[in-house]
Amino acid sequence: MKRKAQEGLKIYILLWDETNFAMKNHSRANRKYVESLHTNILCLRHPKIAPLSYSHHQKFIVVDSEIAYVGGIDYNFGRFDTPDHGIVDIEGKKWWGIDYYVPWIIRPTQSLDPTIEYASRLEEPRMPWHDVNI
Repeated sequence: MKRKAQEGLKIYILLWDETNFAMKNHSRANRKYVESLHTNILCLRHPKIAPLSYSHHQKFIVVDSEIAYVGGIDYNFGRFDTPDHGIVDIEGKKWWGIDYYVPWIIRPTQSLDPTIEYASRLEEPRMPWHDVNI
């Protein structure tokens, strides 16, 4: 995304302004981070009112105002998946930092640094994940 922004592409991101008492998706920190990458990346958190009427599962990507992808791509920590749906990463090469998600160690309401390893890849299996796209 940063590379494409540096090449001149304007990138607009709409994040769910989550209900913190229900879950914490770190949308405020995510907005700050992606906007710090380049001035061509602009981000909006939505909605400011009644966030329970919306969901982080409502997602889409529009490219050049011409192509749109709508579906279940879950842009969240711990959701990266491969076709084999593996749960271990002994070599530490599949998942980065917090994406090695172990829910009995990492709580979704915690404020987390995405670069820190919170679970031992040698001792704990990762939670398997599978998202379906349309």
